[in-house]
Amino acid sequence: MNARLALALLLVLAGTIVVSPGTIEAACTGSTLPTLAASMAANEWCQLATINNTGLADVMNDVGEGGYISEFANSAAWDPINEKFHFIGAHHGTTYVGRHVVYTRATNAWTVSTWPGGCQSGTASSPCFNHAYDHNTVDPATGDVYWRHYNDGKTVRRGTNQGTTWSTLPTFQATQGQCCLVMKWFPARGGIVWVDPDWGAWLWSKASNSWSRIADTSQNETGLVDLSGMGVSNTSLTGMYSPTKQVMIVAGQTSVWKLDANGAWTHLVAAPITLGTNRTSLAADPVSGDFVVLQNGSSTMRRLSPEGTGSWSTISATVPAALMELNGPGDGLVNAPVTNYGVIMYVKYTGDATQTWLFKLSPSSNDQRAPQPPTGLSAG
Repeated sequence: MNARLALALLLVLAGTIVVSPGTIEAACTGSTLPTLAASMAANEWCQLATINNTGLADVMNDVGEGGYISEFANSAAWDPINEKFHFIGAHHGTTYVGRHVVYTRATNAWTVSTWPGGCQSGTASSPCFNHAYDHNTVDPATGDVYWRHYNDGKTVRRGTNQGTTWSTLPTFQATQGQCCLVMKWFPARGGIVWVDPDWGAWLWSKASNSWSRIADTSQNETGLVDLSGMGVSNTSLTGMYSPTKQVMIVAGQTSVWKLDANGAWTHLVAAPITLGTNRTSLAADPVSGDFVVLQNGSSTMRRLSPEGTGSWSTISATVPAALMELNGPGDGLVNAPVTNYGVIMYVKYTGDATQTWLFKLSPSSNDQRAPQPPTGLSAG
């Protein structure tokens, strides 16, 4: 029995304390991802102590020049089959070193995995940008990882064997590609949805191994749904897929669009803050299916429900101080919904080291939380 629980029970039996209604359960008591996630209450943050993310072994920032590979990035990818968190990105500096890092639930450790191919590092005179933005995604049915090289036109790479064997998808007919866009696996649409702020939205069908245009943005209008208004700056576009609601949102500045499982686009209500990579952190809650937004310069957490035309609210939680480091949660912070355990995993380079945090927006029905001593007690 938990020692704190045993003490609380003894006090209750002795009649020395009175338990108030709504006793709060213990949190942050697990040393592994499953146990920690199960211990958490709604609207709670907990830090997960992992292996190989401190000091010289820090997989996120051990790239020289004090750089970190989560610069200019928002989303990572969670593989629910093998229970792995994949992130592929690169720092800025002058050497532009790229790295593919993986957290494995079974070992609770970070490792460096196979690079997808293409330019991995460069120099000041011949740079090699590989900033991740929203270019990491995974097929949850197979665990295959998909990644798009920064500014690599129309090329997507696929990593089979848990992201260790890489190949290239066919390119498509768009005139060209922006440096930075949103690329997410959409199970109900049978493949990858790619939204370029200039050159349109596209769907890669796994069944046919081909691309088709599904919306317009700011260039080459074709008469499809027009998503223009999101902005074309390379920091003004971000997006995320909600596996629970089976919708994908794409946002730039205050404009937000939703794509549903039937392929219909809906323009949602305007965001109350300016959205975009390096400005905000956008995540999907794997239980409720709503989206969680953190903002540079603010410890306030916001929630977007994608139902209908959408609605915004605040969350009764505060962003941990560690995630506010650097320029805020929009800088050096990447995330993915951990569907196996009902939490969002956030990985942040803080300026000193990398930290891994979990946030639970909504408790799942199968949570097994460890109780703690009662709160709100009075003497008997």
